[in-house]
Amino acid sequence: MIKTHQTKLKKRREGVYRIMTVKMIQILKKKTKKQKIKLQTRIEKMQKMFNKDLEEIKKRQSIMSDLITEIKSTLEGTHSRITEAEDRISEVENRMVEINEAERRKEKK
Repeated sequence: MIKTHQTKLKKRREGVYRIMTVKMIQILKKKTKKQKIKLQTRIEKMQKMFNKDLEEIKKRQSIMSDLITEIKSTLEGTHSRITEAEDRISEVENRMVEINEAERRKEKK
C-alpha cells in the first residue's frame, strides 16, 4: 500500500512537472512570437528608411552628375576661348615682329 501511494505521488509529481513544462513552453512560444513580430516590424521600418535614404542619395547623385557635366561644358568653352585668344595674341605678336623688321630694313636703306 505504501508503495502504491508513493507510486501515485510520484506519478502525480511527474504529471505536475509535465504540465508545468508544457505551460512554460507555451509561454515561451508566445513571447518568442511577440518578439519575432516586433523584430520584423523594426526591420521593415528600417528597410523603408534605408530605401528612402537610398533614393535621396540617387537623386542627389543625379543632380551632381548633371552639375559636373555642366561645369565641364563651361570649362571646355572657356578653354576654347582662351586658346582662341592666345592664338590671336600670337598672331598680333608675329605681326608686330614683322612690322618691326620691316621698319629696321627701311632704316638701314
